[in-house]
Amino acid sequence: MKMVLEDAVLDRARKTQREITMRKIIGMAALALGLAGASNAAILAGYDFGTPDSGTLDATIVAIGVSTTTVSGSGGASDFVLQQTIGDNTGKAASGTTFGSTLAGNFSGTANDCNGTSLAAAISGNDYVTFTITANRDFGLNLSGFSVAAAIASLTNNRPAEFFNVLAKVSGDTSAWATTDALFASDQEIKVTQGLSDWDDFFVNLSGNTKFQGISSVEFRIYLWGGSGSTSSSRTDYDQIVVEGTVIEKPAAPSDLTSSVIAADGDGVINDIQLTWTDNSSIEEGFNIYHSTSEGGTYTKLTPAAADAASYTVKDLATGTHWFKVTAFSTTLGIESDYATTSSGATATSSGIDLRAFQTSEGVVVEFVAYDVEADGTIQLALMNAAGEVVWTGSVEVTAGPTAFARFLVPGLELGGSYDFRVRDEVGKWWDADGVTVQPFAAAMTSASLAGITLAFDSMADRDYEIQWVAELGDAWQAVTNVTAAGSHTSLVVDVPDGGAAGFFRVELK
Repeated sequence: MKMVLEDAVLDRARKTQREITMRKIIGMAALALGLAGASNAAILAGYDFGTPDSGTLDATIVAIGVSTTTVSGSGGASDFVLQQTIGDNTGKAASGTTFGSTLAGNFSGTANDCNGTSLAAAISGNDYVTFTITANRDFGLNLSGFSVAAAIASLTNNRPAEFFNVLAKVSGDTSAWATTDALFASDQEIKVTQGLSDWDDFFVNLSGNTKFQGISSVEFRIYLWGGSGSTSSSRTDYDQIVVEGTVIEKPAAPSDLTSSVIAADGDGVINDIQLTWTDNSSIEEGFNIYHSTSEGGTYTKLTPAAADAASYTVKDLATGTHWFKVTAFSTTLGIESDYATTSSGATATSSGIDLRAFQTSEGVVVEFVAYDVEADGTIQLALMNAAGEVVWTGSVEVTAGPTAFARFLVPGLELGGSYDFRVRDEVGKWWDADGVTVQPFAAAMTSASLAGITLAFDSMADRDYEIQWVAELGDAWQAVTNVTAAGSHTSLVVDVPDGGAAGFFRVELK
């Protein structure tokens, strides 16, 4: 975390106090509204549908930190409306938690078109009643139960939709609705006819269901079936729809996520990527790291990082571009933060560097030109074996500027041999240079005339070379001229120094 120790301690203390205060406020709000039931659960959202004089399809109770949608119907239940003349007026949810008024009001419809014969048929026909509850920013939800009261009109030839099950999907679940999403282990049947107090109560305990712990949002759908006929009085009624649980504070999401390829760390692998981020939470118990080989692809969760961590190394990655996301999590609270503000891509290695290897009197020299050097730093060369392992490394210091020349004397290489190299530049990016053949480094005299002697040699663009001459081998070499190569092959005309009739020339790398 980017703060001095004293600031970190104070910040954690402030955030811990804020968390305690927030929980007290939620607890006090629940008590003031009379929401503490026999199971000590708090109501996250409750739909009572109002009174005979003024009703609503909005939730009549919503916990602090939660938002909800109105109840609506779909398919065969699309004609469901607010009915203000009858309702479950017991003043308790099916769980036993105190909830609702003792006045009438429910959400109902004829439901004759909900005429499927099973839950699967209801799903196929999109015959359902739905609503969604969502935790506001920086909060999450732990669900403990779902309650609903139901009643039907009892008619012999025109049957209401008397069967139902409740399905639920949390945010992020994009799969198709299926029977496996059902909350009740078996389908439910409504047997009680419409009355002011005698309604069927249905409750499912969700406290042990990890799918509904630490979530940001959940949509509920009551799928119904079994209807027949067309009489308008053949009604199915729902009331006292209640979702219970707790509102929890989410760890703050990390930010400033960055990635960089790092050098070999002794394990023979150089394709390691280091992630860094800013830790913004004081209640996290660790960080989840997610990895993908494409920005919009499937992300796999890696081994978590510890609490208070601000960096993480992902090892043994294949060549290519890699993408990452990071979240803070709390196992105790059963919740995970939003993703770090930026998903960061890093290229493990790239190809295309113009690297040459020459046999010289010193041994085999490997060199290349680095362009657009961004900063003063170190360039590293690694020699790889056939298994992709590092067998030798060397480094040179470079200065920021348009170009820098990197030259390495690499042991163990043979003239004519082909070798694979990796280069780490001054900003930590790795480059591939595979199949580099060791060439002899020599200058050839291509012609001689009154104008002078024409020399030719293989070169590297923008590299400086010095032409040297000696009358007899064993004497001291003397510089004749310098040349900056324009490409991969250089030729130039030189004069024999001091009008000499014979001698030897050589080309030396500067």
